[in-house]
This record gives sequence, C-alpha cells and structure tokens, in this order.
Amino acid sequence: MSSNVPLTVGILGLGQIAHGYDDPAGQAISTHIKACLAEPRLRIAWVSDIDNALAVDVNDQWNLGASVVVPDNASCHAVDVVCIATPDDTHVQWVDRFLASTPKLILCEKPLAASTKQAQDLLSKVQATECKLVINFMRRWIPGVSTWLSAAARGGFGAPVEAQLTYCRGLRHNACHGLDLIGAAFGCDVVSARKSTDGFDDFEATDLTVSATLGLRGRAGPVPVSITGVDGRLRNVFDVDIIFETSRLRVWNEDGIRAQISGVDSQSSYEFHDKPVRHMQYVWKNIADTLMDGAPLLCASTETLPGMRLVDAVANASPQATDDPNV
Repeated sequence: MSSNVPLTVGILGLGQIAHGYDDPAGQAISTHIKACLAEPRLRIAWVSDIDNALAVDVNDQWNLGASVVVPDNASCHAVDVVCIATPDDTHVQWVDRFLASTPKLILCEKPLAASTKQAQDLLSKVQATECKLVINFMRRWIPGVSTWLSAAARGGFGAPVEAQLTYCRGLRHNACHGLDLIGAAFGCDVVSARKSTDGFDDFEATDLTVSATLGLRGRAGPVPVSITGVDGRLRNVFDVDIIFETSRLRVWNEDGIRAQISGVDSQSSYEFHDKPVRHMQYVWKNIADTLMDGAPLLCASTETLPGMRLVDAVANASPQATDDPNV
C-alpha cells in the first residue's frame, strides 16, 4: 500500500483550527495547515473559505502554492484527503457533498452531527463508499491514549469505577471531547441521566454549557459520570478523569494539553505534556500512515458513536432524575 507520491489535501474552512492558532515561523503545530506542511507525504492542493479574500491571504501567508477555490465548487477538485473545518452545524452537509467526489479520506472537525441519529444516517452513506471518515477528537491521538482506551473497553483494567468531566464552551462543541473518551472506555449504556442546570451561553445559544450526572451500566451497578460546565468567558477549562479498578486516564488543559495514565505499577504509568504544541501533527501523521502503509486509524467515525450517544443523553436529560435519558 506504500506510495512515494504525496497525498493531496483540500482544506475547507480557514478559521483558527485550520491555520489561525499557528504562526508560519513558530514551533507550534496546532493547526491543519501547519501539520500538513510538516508531513512530507502530504501536499495541500487547494484551500477554500466562504470569505474568498481570506483564502487568498492564507494561501499567500503560508506560501502554499495551492489553488483557491470557492466552497460550492470545492468538491469538483478531486484530492486524496478533504479536511472539513467549517462551523459545527455545517459538517453533515459538507461530508455528504464530498462523498460524491470519492476522496480516500475525509477528516471532519467535531462534532460530526447535531445528534446520533443524524450521524448514523450519514455514516450509512459513508459505508456505501470506499471513503474513510475520521472525526478530529484530537485527544485520541495523544501517544498511549488509543491503546489505553482499547484495553479499557476489553476489560483489561477491571471494572469501571467513575468518570468526571469539567469543560466550557458548549456541550456538543467541547464536552464532546471528554464524553468521546468516556464513551470509548465505558460504553454508552445509560441507565440514568439528570441535568443539574438549564445551561448558559458561553459559546452559542444553540449549544449551551450544561452540568449533568449520568449513570452507566457497569458490572457491579451504575457507574457515575459527573459533568460540570463552567463559564468559558471567565476561564478556558477542560479536564476529564476516567477511573477503573487498576488504571486511570486523566487528560486536561494546563499550559498545553496534558495526559496521565496511572497503573498499579510504574511500568503501566505514563505522562504526556504537549509542549511545544505538536498534537495536530499526530493526527495528520496517522492519516498518512493509514493511506500509505495501512496503519489503523486512531479515530474512525464509527468509533465515536458511543461518545455521541452520551452527548445526546445529557442534551435530552430532564432536570429531575429519570430512568429514560431521552425524556
């Protein structure tokens, strides 16, 4: 499956995650453009944004030598990989449109959809093609995290004990990162759900930041999941802690992204600090490894469904305790 030909990339949506968090001369690699430029097996073939002047400026600023195309025509420009970094509520329509252009892979920013049902309908279309769909839950690519999640889901760390998530700036926009990890580790069999607050708007009115508690089905009874939403206008906070009998994963923001895996002995413990920032480089390296060498994807879209179901459970929960998370 190896190839010496660089994979071509098209990037739709040129906001902060596409290029704005990085400086062409800086050390950090926290955006799609910077990560693609750092990976010799990739070549950016086109960029596109609803603001065409911005697209021209980005192409010049980063010296891409790429084509600048308008969004409505972007799917006519065939590439190996399409990166969708548009606003949250447009992801489904753009993935659907690009499937017809038969790229090898689509990388879509999270969240994929506004509900699990909407995501499943889209995934049915994806599965009818040869295209791979990846969702950018970037913490999945932290070294060691994917392996830990797989072992946890197989029961390698004993029974699940509890999980805690603190976040800001929208349930679907940001809490989804933590609930994706919790769903991958614990599963998504929700036996109880209670919303602690009506939520507040620190991101957008259609995606409030809420607090809640979930009970997930465990071997010895419900596994408690505590979700605390804080005001991102005051402080940018993310911290998820997932605990099993014999191991624990914590991922949090503190001077960059940090992660800690704790086990019963020093050999099963690990610490990670993304400084200087390199997290987006791991995403695009895995994409190149997959398409050129057949390596497994670390965040295939189907693997993110449990986390999506947990997001839905919180979104649909009643302020009072209920045995039905869809009430």
